[in-house]
Amino acid sequence: MKNFIFVFILFVILYTVNTAPHKLYKRTTTFEPCDASVPGLNVTIIPDPLVAGQNVTFAVVGITPRYNITKNKTILEIGFIHDLDNATYHNEPFNKSFPPNTTYSIKASDIPVPSDYDDKFWTTLVQVGEWDPNNPRYLIVFGCSLH
Repeated sequence: MKNFIFVFILFVILYTVNTAPHKLYKRTTTFEPCDASVPGLNVTIIPDPLVAGQNVTFAVVGITPRYNITKNKTILEIGFIHDLDNATYHNEPFNKSFPPNTTYSIKASDIPVPSDYDDKFWTTLVQVGEWDPNNPRYLIVFGCSLH
């Protein structure tokens, strides 16, 4: 009976230690598709996770089934959104064209993360698209992911 109690306590201690978060454990930021109507993007950030007040590099890879990616017309838009009154956006034009149904990629460096950024309360939005010629405030989105 003493052995059973000893083994049970040992298992409880091991279980508790394994489930406790560890500071050295590297958590990667995952980006999910915005919705089912637009293809998602594969987004990698450096540094990961984002650090408030520092610059970040975004590497974005996607595939667009219907649209051309046009050099200097199609943009990568990165948004840090806290609420409607507190959001910042950065646009990076593509420097290369890609036909439909091919994989495209773009890298945006030195994007400043807001100084009060906290991933629990902010959304990071990554979109690829072009401005609507009839409404230049509206982005026609080709691909979108968010964290």
